[in-house]
Amino acid sequence: MSTQITIPRTSFSSDDINLLFLPPRRQLSAIEVFETSRTRLADAKLAPINMFDGFVKHLPADGLPFLLVPPQPKAVNQMDWNELMARIRLNGKVGRNYLSVSALKDLDPMVSVPRMLVDIEDGRGRLNIKPSVSEAAITAAGRFGYSVWTGYIHMVVFTEILNHHYMDLVRARYGSGNVPFLYLRGDVPALVAYWYDNANPKWGAPSFGSVVEG
Repeated sequence: MSTQITIPRTSFSSDDINLLFLPPRRQLSAIEVFETSRTRLADAKLAPINMFDGFVKHLPADGLPFLLVPPQPKAVNQMDWNELMARIRLNGKVGRNYLSVSALKDLDPMVSVPRMLVDIEDGRGRLNIKPSVSEAAITAAGRFGYSVWTGYIHMVVFTEILNHHYMDLVRARYGSGNVPFLYLRGDVPALVAYWYDNANPKWGAPSFGSVVEG
């Protein structure tokens, strides 16, 4: 008499199944990241395509991630964040600003030259940590947190980041001291700030280790 063995069935989502048929992901080379980055910035009308030509010879040879950042055109509280956020497209949605621009301020001097931020960490290493704790830890490590402009440029170049996690912009403040952040509000890329200093598994503070100025 044979014994029938029942094997439990695992439920797979359509995304899980689709992954089985995708080719292995290849890590992009530094020059590929460079070309993609400056093309996205040019397409968003944030920098001419040749602005970063001089940075080619400074691309990290050791695989460190980097971010090309155009000069900040004005003080953060004088920029048209409604128009700037509308240049963001993700998941078929147009980005929005939910803040009163006049209440925004940067904690660091405005940078008026092109930069390449090297050894960037996009915040996933600091998920579920209070912004105040992250800011202190970033400074103690000799690193630099993001301003609103830097976070915005990161989102323009690597827009899909918000599908993974959200970014606390710890070198900026809103109103009486709130930390602004970029996240998805009902699937819409959004610039927002809340008054509380909470740890959340979906939020993290990005930073960078060094900078090359043009």
